[in-house]
Order: sequence, then C-alpha cells, then structure tokens
Amino acid sequence: MVGIGTGSPDGIVIGAVVGAVIGTPVGYLFGTAAGVKLVGSANDIKGSYEAAFGGALLGMIGGGILISAAYSGDAAPLAVIAVFLPPIGATIAFNSTRRYKSSGTANSINLGFNQNGVLLTYKF
Repeated sequence: MVGIGTGSPDGIVIGAVVGAVIGTPVGYLFGTAAGVKLVGSANDIKGSYEAAFGGALLGMIGGGILISAAYSGDAAPLAVIAVFLPPIGATIAFNSTRRYKSSGTANSINLGFNQNGVLLTYKF
C-alpha cells in the first residue's frame, strides 16, 4: 500500500493513509473473530470461526450505519457504541455454534473382557 502514488513524498503519505484506512477495519474484523474463537474454545468447547467472523462483520456493518447516522444528525454518542458492535456480534454468533467436545468418558457404558470374564462399567 505504501507505493500508491507517483513516487513523490506526497504519494507515500497518501499510500500510508490508504493502508491505515483499509487495514484498521480489516484487522479489527479478523482479529475480533480470532480472539472470540481462541477464548471461546477453552475447556473442551468448540465453535465456528466462520460464525464469529460473520457476527463481527454484521457488527461492523451495524457500526457503520450508526456512524453514518451520527454524522448526519445529533446522534454522536452512537458512534462510540459502534466500536463495541463487532465483538458483541462475534460473541453471539460464536456462542450459537458452541458445542462441547465429546471425550467418550462422560455418561458412557464400557464393555470389556479380562481373565475373570466380562467387565461392564458405567461412568457418569
């Protein structure tokens, strides 16, 4: 992105600004979804990164709508709320796909054989 422009110092500055304007929301979008996935997947829980990403994207779109409403009227406090919408959307979407990993030991019946005969165990 830094090379955008004519090669003059002004072109480098414009390229840096364009890189920051594009890179900041893209990094926030991917980073929010990754953070929710990493924290939410602890303790034998699994969930969907794609759902977290979709929730973050919807939150970012909602934030953009709030920011445009804030600039067109007297709703400036709504622009502050827009920063929190992607993590909220990612968390809600991730939790909708959250499942516990099956370990095979909870609520299971095991049948085994040894030198004394048949062994039947129930774990709960």
